[in-house]
Amino acid sequence: MSIVSSYEPFYDIDRFLEEALSPLEFSQRQLAMQSNMNMANRQSQSGAMRMFRPRMDLHEDSAKNQVTAMFELPGASKEDIKLELQNGKLVVSAEIKTSNDRDEGGYVVCERRFGRFSRTLQVSPGVKDQDIKASMKNGVLTVTFPKSTPEAAARKIPSWLTRLPAPLYGVAATPRYEIQISFTDRFEVPQHAKFRKLDEAAGSLETANTLDADVSAISSPPEVVQRSQHNDLPGRTSPDVPIQSSIIALLPSSSHALTPDSPTTPGSFAVESETPDLATPQGDLSRIEESEDSNPDPGCLDLDASAGPAPLEDSTQEAQASPSLESIFENACLEDMIITIEFVRALQSAKLGDAHCKLGPDAIERLRNPPTAPFDITSFPDLRLGLDLFLANKNSSIESFNSNRTAILRRHPLDYIPSYEQMKRLITEITGVDSVTHPMCKNSCLAFTGPFANLDHCPKCDEPKLCPITKKPQQEFHSILIGPILQAMRRDVSSAKKFLYRIHKTWEVIRKLLVNSGNLSVYDDFFCGSDYLEKVRDGKITDDDMVLMLSIDGAQLYAHKASDCWIFILIIMDISPDERYTKHIVIPGGFIPGPNKPKVVDSYLFPCLHHICALQNEGGLVIWDAFRNQRFHSQLFLALNTADGPAMAYLNGLVGHHGKFGCRLYCPVPGRHKPNGSHYYPALLKPLNYVMPGCDHDDLPFSLSANSPSHMYLSKLEFLIRSPNETQYKKRRLETGITKPTIFLGFNPDRILGIPGCFGSDIMHLGTFNLADLLVSLWRGVMDHDIDDPPSSWPWAVLTGDIWETHGKDVASATPFLPGSFDRPPRNIAEKINSGYKAWEWLLYLYGMAPALLYGILPEPYYSHFCMLVWGMRIMQQHHICSDDLKIAGSFFESFVQKFETLYYQRKVGRLHFCRQSIHALLHLAPEATRIGPPICSSQWTMERTIGNLGEEIRQPSNPYANLSQRGLLRSQVNALTAMIPELGPPAPSLPRGAIDLGEGYALLRAQDRYGRLMQPQEATALLRYLGSTALSGSRSVTWSPKIIRWARLRLPNGQVARSRWKESLKPLRKLRTARNVKFIDNVGITHFGEVLYYFRCRRQDTLLTLAVLSVYSEPDPELLAASHGTFISCRYLGDSSTQVIDVRHIKAVVAMVPHTLEKHGDGEEHRYLIERPGLDVVRLGGFEDVIQ
Repeated sequence: MSIVSSYEPFYDIDRFLEEALSPLEFSQRQLAMQSNMNMANRQSQSGAMRMFRPRMDLHEDSAKNQVTAMFELPGASKEDIKLELQNGKLVVSAEIKTSNDRDEGGYVVCERRFGRFSRTLQVSPGVKDQDIKASMKNGVLTVTFPKSTPEAAARKIPSWLTRLPAPLYGVAATPRYEIQISFTDRFEVPQHAKFRKLDEAAGSLETANTLDADVSAISSPPEVVQRSQHNDLPGRTSPDVPIQSSIIALLPSSSHALTPDSPTTPGSFAVESETPDLATPQGDLSRIEESEDSNPDPGCLDLDASAGPAPLEDSTQEAQASPSLESIFENACLEDMIITIEFVRALQSAKLGDAHCKLGPDAIERLRNPPTAPFDITSFPDLRLGLDLFLANKNSSIESFNSNRTAILRRHPLDYIPSYEQMKRLITEITGVDSVTHPMCKNSCLAFTGPFANLDHCPKCDEPKLCPITKKPQQEFHSILIGPILQAMRRDVSSAKKFLYRIHKTWEVIRKLLVNSGNLSVYDDFFCGSDYLEKVRDGKITDDDMVLMLSIDGAQLYAHKASDCWIFILIIMDISPDERYTKHIVIPGGFIPGPNKPKVVDSYLFPCLHHICALQNEGGLVIWDAFRNQRFHSQLFLALNTADGPAMAYLNGLVGHHGKFGCRLYCPVPGRHKPNGSHYYPALLKPLNYVMPGCDHDDLPFSLSANSPSHMYLSKLEFLIRSPNETQYKKRRLETGITKPTIFLGFNPDRILGIPGCFGSDIMHLGTFNLADLLVSLWRGVMDHDIDDPPSSWPWAVLTGDIWETHGKDVASATPFLPGSFDRPPRNIAEKINSGYKAWEWLLYLYGMAPALLYGILPEPYYSHFCMLVWGMRIMQQHHICSDDLKIAGSFFESFVQKFETLYYQRKVGRLHFCRQSIHALLHLAPEATRIGPPICSSQWTMERTIGNLGEEIRQPSNPYANLSQRGLLRSQVNALTAMIPELGPPAPSLPRGAIDLGEGYALLRAQDRYGRLMQPQEATALLRYLGSTALSGSRSVTWSPKIIRWARLRLPNGQVARSRWKESLKPLRKLRTARNVKFIDNVGITHFGEVLYYFRCRRQDTLLTLAVLSVYSEPDPELLAASHGTFISCRYLGDSSTQVIDVRHIKAVVAMVPHTLEKHGDGEEHRYLIERPGLDVVRLGGFEDVIQ
């Protein structure tokens, strides 16, 4: 049979021109061409016809605001053509069938032609169906639609909003305001609120100037608000009040409130500064900073000559205008100070494409004009195959990829799979994500960026920048810019929806503040913090913006090899905490190769910070959001910068933990030093017989002031910068606590949380390395001491000799009783304390095991004192902190710090070094939670996990730094790619075979009985009691013993898996991590603990029940509970005599119940003490409140 096709003389020319002028990027055109070639080869074998490809002309008329598209469709009728408007895209499609039969030269010639055509045009947002016109004439389809639509004008927040009174929240402060609220719709959202001043002295409400504010818009998140009502404010004549303004007006302010006795007039309010009880920043230190270093560090010199008085802490200065940065900088004289200022100025003037920007023209154009459509991977099946293959082998070698590629091509030779290098380039082009490299000093001193960019030699060590032979940089470092990543992460609908979390959470917090008179009952995220909410109230953060957190830390890649390396990451706070800290969301920002420690960290941070500032200075990052199908400018708000103690000194420019003002949060508490010493310690109580000029101040209060130090920072910075010479600089550094301007001064003040407020705390190092090093050293008697103060005279130094060895064995012996969900169990502390005891091991030891293991060993009052710390830290380690618990924790920390100084330090000069910054930092923990949310949300745990999982991917030990940088770049690209094309990502977690989803996060997991078995008598009796307590009871015989099928495991909503004695008892203890002990809540809300025997299901009165059979532990020992402030929970194991049946939904968490013996318990009783996994809610027991109060 002959294959006949119609002759098209210009087909090949048309195809060449269309492919050459196609808007597709080169790589996509190449793939499409290859795919078409493969398709043509296949079609030539089956006799398929060429594609139906009509011609299209597109014209724009700016004067008429009109776009005209003309399609040549010969032979088509109106009925063959279809126009659709979908998600801002106009789809024109047609299907044509023609047939022609005729006689020609004695033959019957039959020509039948068939073709489908579809073309998609992007239209402007706001174009509606009625705006599109179409006509058909002489085989030509003409479609017209508007070129653009009017956009809503930007809303401005009136200046009078900053004068509105707002209630303080978190902890009660005076004056207070009562909000009267009425509910009028199904959302139970306040439609009308009135402020009335509360006369606390009289205990009654007196009518004051009333602020009426419409808050109807908060009934729904911003994107679904459909109505707009106006405020009716005293003295306000214009009705044009934006919806969001009414919400912002009612946001609480931690810094201003109405003056109780000040006269007011309609529309204006007098303000005064407030000092709430809990609003002070928190501190943290690293393990390194807690060591006693004999070498003085900068900022700790005790010079005889006076530097002149530094600016005083005066609250009245807050009302005065702070000096401008430029007026401060112009007085700089010292070279190092000038260099730092040049970094700051470079950030202030940063622009895309300036001399400091290493991005090419195409990358800059993409940042300013990102793609406005999702990436359609279905159009490129060969590319999809290549991406699947690449992602499947991303943690393998290149040889593995090539082997798999070769095997597939051997079976399917007509397929086109790009090579490994081609795939890397394609991923870079698709996502727009790439790294920028800069030369750096061979010895890691600094990077040749900013003011160092044009230098030929390192100014610190004089090493040349370029290799004398190759003329190439001797070493380079990589920075990964976040702009393209954020653009890519919003090109898919499902990925873009994740960025709505911050908006919804903010509105949720605002609603709670309105309903609860400006107080929050729970702090569960950064967005509950007062600093963030004030920025929202002031209009500095809008719904379109994105909030970021930067974290930096050093890492040693190999345990027994010089391999120090510094890494910094960026965390996208807009995404839910359930995802934001995972490696699929965390963005590696840059890598500082070792092996030496960098001397100018600013030079390494500069490319990343310059990129963010450039985007801020250009009006924000241009985003196309697939969920909103909208293009807009999004400002990048840098909320927090976190690090351990030594690294934080590089970021904030302060003197560090040994300085006179050594608090990392720059609180005004001065330190004291020993005679002839240079290191300062923040002892609040003055030593006895202590005369030391400059630090012999009287006792200081243990409740810290909550005034923000921001206004004082600039004044003291100006005092430092004015130093005329090095000698004066050292004196002023001592008195101000500042070593240099922080590079973050280069950020727009409206795009950062404030200086030094943006430098967050780090509860990870504080709660583990810092406190553990101090307390355990004291208890072991190995702290440095004076000759006349030997450890043998210390009553708390009890962990010595055989007691210490036995204590270490007790720690290690608890391992089989710690569930696998508790992660790494603590090792024998007596043997491994000097062998890299991990932070997580310290966490479980100090706040889980120590209250039980130290009972009876650490004498009173030291044991009770330590338990106060444990209770407070257990609260602060949670993701959800109740405000009542926060107050208790703050009170416990104050008592702990005060008693630490009276019990251990005892006002002795020789023990000043006991009072480390880690003790002082405890006073900041509770206030910081009200300012920036729970400390765990901004801790270094994320940084530690990132270092760990990136380090595991290193495949080139000979050059680990370059390999680590490439792994970080690849992760950023893969994160962006899987966000753009979610189907390329790992499949969503699913239940294993045979599991049953019970809803609400619960699921039954196998093993499972193959056949039914009879319940034991005590189990059947427990089931009868359970049924009798419910509406499902019925008449049953006392000897009733039903047949059931047992299940072995239960998945809980928190992700833990509770197991059962049925299966765990079959394994030897040495191979077990017991996970059958659970915490559950009974029908009246009281917490209990039990050992699960098994799970089963039964049907009663058409109701399918999923139940658990438990052996319930006894109530906690009240004596131990009281002695330990509720931290030592010891229960008696009752075995099968306390069998009970409960609904599995009453089980809340898997806990550890570790066997222990005490003399008071006597023989024959088996007791177990409780350990909960850090981060989960602290157990609340009936009657427990009386103990801790």
